[in-house]
Amino acid sequence: MGGFLLQGANPRMSLGSEFTIKGVKMNVNYTFDLSSSANPVNHISLSAKMMLGDRGRALIQQRVDELYRQGLIYYAQSGIEKDESQANAYMDKAISVWNEALSLDKGFDPAKTGIAIVQKEKANLRKVQEEQTLE
Repeated sequence: MGGFLLQGANPRMSLGSEFTIKGVKMNVNYTFDLSSSANPVNHISLSAKMMLGDRGRALIQQRVDELYRQGLIYYAQSGIEKDESQANAYMDKAISVWNEALSLDKGFDPAKTGIAIVQKEKANLRKVQEEQTLE
C-alpha cells in the first residue's frame, strides 16, 4: 500500500504492507510527513487483528438472503399470475420460503414483513371473493 499527499510544497508519503501469519492479520505502515510541521515527522504504526472466524454465521446469513430473494420471486409471480388459484399457490410458496428463512434467523425482519403483507393480501382476496359470491 502506498500514498502521497502534496499540500503546497510539503509532501506526505506513506508506505505499508498487510500480511497474515497463523490467523493474525498484521498491518505495518511508515509515514514521512512534512505537511504538518516544520520538522520532518516519521511515523511507524503496527496493528494486529486476530482472525477468530464467524462460526458459520456468514454462510447462514447467505442462505437466509437466498431464501428471502426466492420468496420475493414467488410473491412477484403471484402478482402477474392470471389464475387466482395459481397466484394463491405462489403466495403460499413465498410464505413457506420466508418461514424457512426465519427458522435460520428468527430476527430477520424483511421475511416477517413479507409474510405479514402476503397474509394481509390473501385476507383481502378472500373478502373480495366472498363479496362476489351470489347467495
